[in-house]
Amino acid sequence: MNYYKKSLAILALGTLLAQATLAAGAVYFHKDADGAMHFSDVPRSPDDKLFLPQKHRKVREPYKSGKNVKDNPAIRRHIQMTAEQLKIDSKLIESIIKAESDFDPDAISPAGAVGLMQLMPETAKEVGVVDSKDPFQNITGGARYFRRMLETFGGDVRLALAAYNAGPEPVKFYGKIPPFQETQKYVKKVIESHGGKVWKRGNDRIYRTVLKDGTLLLTDRPSY
Repeated sequence: MNYYKKSLAILALGTLLAQATLAAGAVYFHKDADGAMHFSDVPRSPDDKLFLPQKHRKVREPYKSGKNVKDNPAIRRHIQMTAEQLKIDSKLIESIIKAESDFDPDAISPAGAVGLMQLMPETAKEVGVVDSKDPFQNITGGARYFRRMLETFGGDVRLALAAYNAGPEPVKFYGKIPPFQETQKYVKKVIESHGGKVWKRGNDRIYRTVLKDGTLLLTDRPSY
């Protein structure tokens, strides 16, 4: 998305978020053929997706059965093999599993995410998983999806983790880890578990400018 389109998108989103906050509603978006993102407070086409700000999200921990397969030799071998095939650090996969399900293969979230890597049904289908309750399929599918997020965000592990948690579209829109408390905590949790450098929020700002025609512009750059 070029800068002008992104600026307009930020403006549109800012307006809609203000309206949605008052109405306690949601914001929907779709991307057109030119790559521009359009936002609305109601779904306007079958292709519209839900862009749900953190303040409207109900964050709850997944149900856990109490099982833990962290030290299962077969699971550990599968993680290692999958990591080698997809060229991902095996310890990073383990850290994602730790954050998602605490190694409980029967974990199910209120939203319907299933298994060790908490795959949603549509995500599981995308990555070729037939049975998300199968821990081996779940690991392979989750790792494939994370690999896809790494490729989407140029190998940036932090952004890939944010996309794994919140979905790729919010990350693309903000161009950084979205300002969702759940997602920011998730990225930090995974990186801390991995033993890497803890992510800290930078000095990113949104600038407010009123154009000559009276249009209010919200942008992440100080000049226009």
